[in-house]
Amino acid sequence: MDNEAFGMNIESSRLSRSGEWILGEKLYDRWLKRRFPVLWFLGKPGTGKTYLTSRILASIRQGAGLAGYFYIRESMNTQHTLEVILKTIAYQITGLHETYRGHAIAACKVGNNLLAQESIWESLFLKPFTNDKTKPLFVVIDGIDEATPENQPALSRADVEIFIRKRVMEISLLQKMRPRPSKKLKGDITKTLSDSFDGMFMLAKLMLAEVKDMNKPALIRKALAKPSRGLDDIFKRVITQVTDRKNSEIAWALSNPL
Repeated sequence: MDNEAFGMNIESSRLSRSGEWILGEKLYDRWLKRRFPVLWFLGKPGTGKTYLTSRILASIRQGAGLAGYFYIRESMNTQHTLEVILKTIAYQITGLHETYRGHAIAACKVGNNLLAQESIWESLFLKPFTNDKTKPLFVVIDGIDEATPENQPALSRADVEIFIRKRVMEISLLQKMRPRPSKKLKGDITKTLSDSFDGMFMLAKLMLAEVKDMNKPALIRKALAKPSRGLDDIFKRVITQVTDRKNSEIAWALSNPL
């Protein structure tokens, strides 16, 4: 069963009012209003995350927004690459929005646009939706934990290093330090994150969020030296820090994706 058929099966088997509670949640409302870009649901297998995503998709499509989706399942592990996920979602949107269909066709005629994850994201997702008059696009991906490790949505090591070098100067302490110590700490952070999270964009992103507001080099180095047990571990650490700063309301508000 392909992605579209699986999505239709989930939609048809979902009880009519199942998952309605999420529509009244404050964090969901803020995400829907695009106050922050990433809304992440964590839960053990069988707790209803897939049906919850189905409810969200139905609600968005009944409203004024566009929504594309991808259901990752263990049985289809050859289709878990980020390139396949993005192209599948882009194809869905061509059937929902005529103007986008024309843009997608034009983008596909440029050979380099579809060769790498970053260029696919840029040409098929960022450029078409930069205009404020364009309908907002919501991308829903379910079952990331079911992807095999080598196929979990990730960027290449080079892509991650570019991202880290670009975002590392957002660490407030680096902007306050003298040039030489700042350069040394920046280099240490970049190398540690690149070595530790080879190809795992979200891990590097969450780690940068954890150290962003630390006010001492020793605290940053301690956080970087703390071994991670994976995405869930890093995510919980970031949430804990945000909560400690009494900013739990923006716990999901990570910086712009990709």
